Amino acid sequence: MVQQQLRIFLKELGDVNHALDSRVSIDLGGLTTFADYFFDGLIVDWIVQSRIEKSLENALEIGKKMVQTLRNLQETFKENQCRLEILEQERKTIVEVS
Repeated sequence: MVQQQLRIFLKELGDVNHALDSRVSIDLGGLTTFADYFFDGLIVDWIVQSRIEKSLENALEIGKKMVQTLRNLQETFKENQCRLEILEQERKTIVEVS
């Protein structure tokens, strides 16, 4: 976009130069390329950095949810283990009484 605007400027400048019999000449070729890469690079870097940060935030949030899910599963496992032990004791008691 910057390069396109500078090309338009150079075209207009060319018209002015032609009117002045080419007494004034400005070479902006290197400047247009530099500005285009510099500003496009900054914008692209900013967008990519923003996406990386968002992805990192999402990954951290998923990690927290996974840890909480594992804790819940461990708690449920312990509860079920205790329940199984109680049921096993009840079964033994019933079998012994019979």
